[in-house]
Amino acid sequence: MWRRIGRHSLIFAAGAFAAALLQIAFRLVAVHVLPLASYGRAALLLSVFNGLLWIGYCGVPMTLTRLAARYENPSLDFPLLGAGVKAVFVPTMLAATGTGVATVVVTDSLPLALFAGAGTPPMVLSLLGAGFLRGRGFVVPAASIVPAIALAQLVVLAAPNASGAGIGIGWVIASWVIGNVAGLVWSAVLVARYAQWPAERPLPRAPELRPLGILKYSVWLSVATLSVLALPIVARGALAGVSYEQVAYLDLALLIYSVPQRFTTSLVTALVPIASAAHARRVRVPIPGPTDALVLTGAVAALDAVLWRTHAVAHTLELAGLERYAAAENLVLIVLLAVPLDVLYGINAGLLAAFGRSRRLAFVASAVLVPFVAACPVAVNLGSAYVAGLLVLAYWALYLVSRRALERSEVDRRTVAAQLLGRRPFSRPRARQAVVPAETVPLRTEGR
Repeated sequence: MWRRIGRHSLIFAAGAFAAALLQIAFRLVAVHVLPLASYGRAALLLSVFNGLLWIGYCGVPMTLTRLAARYENPSLDFPLLGAGVKAVFVPTMLAATGTGVATVVVTDSLPLALFAGAGTPPMVLSLLGAGFLRGRGFVVPAASIVPAIALAQLVVLAAPNASGAGIGIGWVIASWVIGNVAGLVWSAVLVARYAQWPAERPLPRAPELRPLGILKYSVWLSVATLSVLALPIVARGALAGVSYEQVAYLDLALLIYSVPQRFTTSLVTALVPIASAAHARRVRVPIPGPTDALVLTGAVAALDAVLWRTHAVAHTLELAGLERYAAAENLVLIVLLAVPLDVLYGINAGLLAAFGRSRRLAFVASAVLVPFVAACPVAVNLGSAYVAGLLVLAYWALYLVSRRALERSEVDRRTVAAQLLGRRPFSRPRARQAVVPAETVPLRTEGR
């Protein structure tokens, strides 16, 4: 199981990094061709658009991934997709309206605002397609959708500049919209290629398969995700009351930290469909134990000690022309201690999502966020290093609380460090293989 999760994680990570590089190229082209003030407006709008997409898809793609993996009957493909589309209809309309309002405020152009608002639904629908394909086990097609959107946006933006024509903020918005439409077309092609049709029977009467049930589950997932994302935002905001220089140092540390975080996101993306299918067949999922958290944190601490003695981080920043940020070295080293805990929490969170425990996951994340917010002012008075340390403690709390939230009957807790000294990690004795219930369709995580 974990070998397959590892392979799928690498594919999703490759897609995520490809999309990130294309998005960076998009910003660089915009910086090159737009006046400074116009680029500032465009950057503001793009950040607002991406934020409103959270409202638009509202966690439904991940819920669709879980359901597509859990209910393997091919005749349910299009009814399940239809239920997902109905679930996101109202959130998508709200996000599209917000996109239009933001555009008219920044550009003072009603036609441009209407055009920008029309670009939100294609993006949401393309992400729904990606979520469905992930659940059905078509990993490479699913991982290709977001990079395809980013590539289309970059090509449309750069085309006039290549021909010598000038562009403005309107063309940046048009590139965003056209790229989203291209992504929807690509997603539709992939869904039509891999989904089974026609549907021969309606969805089962399970409430979780109905549009309202999908939306409710997805909202809880979004609450959990946003609670975790709020941790670094709260830390930055707390430091802003003292010194914006300290905010800049912490932001650089978090930017470096976001690189391994992308791998964690890819791991969770690969974990949810496979764990959901295993849960449907009543197979216990093997997970690492707390000893592994201590071992991994100790390994990162040893690496931190080497980096501190050699001042490798400060030297690297100086070589990159960022001498002003050399003082951020201690924050970088502290924040890196959260990397193994972020990975282990991601595994627990992915399992809770796969097992149908989205509300419990939301409570776990909220239970950590609230005391973190309360403790931040105290940490700020002690110094920025204490704020970074508090962030590491928050990830420890996320890991420990989410571990307690998992049912013992659904997971098989093992110590990877001990297994590495004996047999293969997460290996499973033949005698403990679960029997697949007769009513369950065989797993299709490798594709048809």
